[in-house]
Amino acid sequence: MPSRCWFAPTAFLLVTSVSAAPVGSGVAPPCDRACMIGIVDRYLAALVRHDPAGLPLNHDVKFTENTARLKVGSEGLWVGASELPTGFRIYAIDVDAGEAGFYGVMKERDRPLIIALRLKVVNGQMTEIEHVLARGLRAEAAKNLALPRPEFTTVVPPASRLPRQQMINIADSYFEAIEHANGKLAPFADNCVRRENGM
Repeated sequence: MPSRCWFAPTAFLLVTSVSAAPVGSGVAPPCDRACMIGIVDRYLAALVRHDPAGLPLNHDVKFTENTARLKVGSEGLWVGASELPTGFRIYAIDVDAGEAGFYGVMKERDRPLIIALRLKVVNGQMTEIEHVLARGLRAEAAKNLALPRPEFTTVVPPASRLPRQQMINIADSYFEAIEHANGKLAPFADNCVRRENGM
């Protein structure tokens, strides 16, 4: 466990990539971590341009924003995005699952907001897009969201990494702790600090 923990209820981020396919099968090659980060960055840039042209969208892509089903390119943040995320950027990449998550601060009509983004990528195409947005950030929150804490961007040495299923169990235990208002249900560090939308 890192010396500090941080959870934003606006996001639970996972990233995925496709499994290897035979040459000539018509299936896109696997997308590794760098590839998935590139897809996230391309998506965010398209948001600010208000134009999804050039994105590898599946013809049946599902897009939701704060749980509402919307149209890619013409509704929601696609209309008002005005500035890319800058200093505060956290990627959550799950190559095995084919999902990419992103948590950051960007602007909508020149006002800061938190975006939690999840992209599902299958055979090189986006099949699911999910935005969870927190608008109306307070001044104190903005100060806490200038840069991510080092624990969230430092690469963990392979020998120190926990098994995948244990990480999933820890994430699930956090939600159990929230639901039951019992911090003993999750493995919090003694000096853990919880922030919600920057506060």
